[in-house]
Amino acid sequence: MLASLGSVSTWRKFGGHGIYCDGIMFALISGEVLYLKADEVSQPHYQAAHCTPFVYPMRGKPVAMSYWRIPEETLESPALATPWGRRALESTLRPIRRAQAKPAPKESKRKRPGKRAK
Repeated sequence: MLASLGSVSTWRKFGGHGIYCDGIMFALISGEVLYLKADEVSQPHYQAAHCTPFVYPMRGKPVAMSYWRIPEETLESPALATPWGRRALESTLRPIRRAQAKPAPKESKRKRPGKRAK
């Protein structure tokens, strides 16, 4: 369904499956439900489509992850699912781009205290 994105593979993890494109995890399957990676840019698309985030219990409390359920109407159509998959892949790559774009921190001009001569 998402093969047009690149080399898509799966790996068992988290009691479900991680879905990778060219070695980058961008989706997961849990309880036979497909969830796609979202970030601050793509999350409004999922909210507008009335999708829900992946939630798991941790110490008795629900914890939401940054993976959102794919819209139901896309499940039977690769043409409809592909844009959602591409958006998820972009969400996964965006933090990498931000980290690479950051300038290196400047070295402090303050000298470190050295050892005193005896």
